Amino acid sequence: MHPHTLRLAALGMSLALAGPALAAGDGWLEEFDAAQAVARREGRDLLIDFGGSDWCAPCKWLKERIASKPEFIATAGKYFVLVDIDDLRRATSKMPEGRKERYRALQQRYGIDTFPSVVMTTPDGLPYARTTYIPDINEPKAYWAHLEPLRQRGAVLGAALKKAATLDGAARAAALVDGLGVVPAGFVTRFYSERVAEIRRLDPADRTGYLAFLAGRAAIDGLHERGGGHGKPDTITLAELDALLAGGQLRGEALQELHVLRALKQMAGGDYAAAIGALDAMVKAHATVTRFDLGDLRPLPAKAEKEIAVRLVAARDPAAGKLGELRALNQIMEDELPDPFELSCGEGFRAGWLARPILADAFGRQLLAETASLEGEARAKAIGAALEGTSFLRIGAFSDIFDKVLRPLGKETAQKYLPARYRTWLR
Repeated sequence: MHPHTLRLAALGMSLALAGPALAAGDGWLEEFDAAQAVARREGRDLLIDFGGSDWCAPCKWLKERIASKPEFIATAGKYFVLVDIDDLRRATSKMPEGRKERYRALQQRYGIDTFPSVVMTTPDGLPYARTTYIPDINEPKAYWAHLEPLRQRGAVLGAALKKAATLDGAARAAALVDGLGVVPAGFVTRFYSERVAEIRRLDPADRTGYLAFLAGRAAIDGLHERGGGHGKPDTITLAELDALLAGGQLRGEALQELHVLRALKQMAGGDYAAAIGALDAMVKAHATVTRFDLGDLRPLPAKAEKEIAVRLVAARDPAAGKLGELRALNQIMEDELPDPFELSCGEGFRAGWLARPILADAFGRQLLAETASLEGEARAKAIGAALEGTSFLRIGAFSDIFDKVLRPLGKETAQKYLPARYRTWLR
C-alpha cells in the first residue's frame, strides 16, 4: 500500500466511530454565495474552512478544538464572515440537495486538494492567504495568533492595490508587486492573472524579479500537477529536472523544492550519493530565498540546517558505506525536512512520505545483506546497532528484518537489541 494511502487510512479510522459530524455552529455560514453577500455588504473579508469532519480527523480536530469555540468565533467574526465548507461523505451525513456539488465546485475554484484548508479572501472572493490545522496550535487563542499575520496580508494587498491605482508605469508595477507578493503564487496565477499581465506590460525588464519568481513557481507546480503526481518520482524524469536546474532561473523555495525532487528521483534510482548531494544543494539554495517566498516548502529553521549539515558529513564518510548514506537520508527526510502537510487529508507534496517506501526497502535489503554472515543474537545485535537513530516505515525488505530474522529469535530476546521505537513491532 502506498504510504499516502496508509496515512489517509489511519486518519480516517479515528473517525469511524465518531458519529455524526459536528455542526458548523453559531457564527458560521454554510453556503458561499450567502456568505459573500454578507461580506460585500458589511465590508468584511471571508474566512473559509474547507474540510470534511466526518472522514478527515484533522478537519474534525480543527472544528472541535478551535473553530466551534465561542471565543474563536467572537474574535474571528470581527474581521471575517466565517464560511464552513464541510464536505461530508458518510452515509449517515445528510446534506441539502445540491450542496455537495456546490462545495466540490468551490474546492476546484480555489485549488483545494488537502483538508483542512483555511483560506482568507477579500469580500469579492479573491484569496490572499491559506493555512491548515497545526498540530502544536490546538486552542482558539493560539490559532488566532497564527492567523493574525495572515490576515495582515489582506491589508497589505488592499493598500498596495489602492496605491497602484494612483500611479503609472514602473511605479505602478512596483506597487502591484508589493501587493501580490504577499499572496501565495498559486492563488496569484489562478485569480490575479490580469494584474500579472499589467506588471509584465509596465515592467518588461522585471526589475523587481517578481515575474521570474512566478515563472519558477509555476514550473515546479506544473511538475506536481501533472497527472496528480505531487512530486511522485514516477511522474517526473531526472532529465527534465536537470534541464530546469540548468536553466538557472529558479531561486528560493522553488529551487529548494527542485533539489528535493531530484533527491527523490535519485533515491528511486538507487543513486543515494547523488541524492545526498541534491539535499546539500537544497540547503545551500536557502540563501537565495526572496521576499516573495511565503513558505510553500516551509523555510528551514537554522537548527535544521545545522543538523542536516552534520548528517551530510556523516553520510559522506567512506567508513559509513551505503548503510550510512541511507541512514542519513532517512534522518533528513523524516526528522529535518519541513512537512507542510504533516496532518492533512488529501493530496500534497510530502517529500518525507514519498521517500519512506524507497528508503525502507533499500535500507532493509542492504542491512540484510551486510548481516547475512551472522546468526542468532549476534545478527540481532548488529541489526539493532544499525537501526539507532532511524525512523523507517515497516514496508518491503525492512519488514523482512522483523518478520524473518528477529521474530524467530523470540520477542524478549530480539527486543533487548532494538532501539525503543522498534520494540513494539515484535509484540
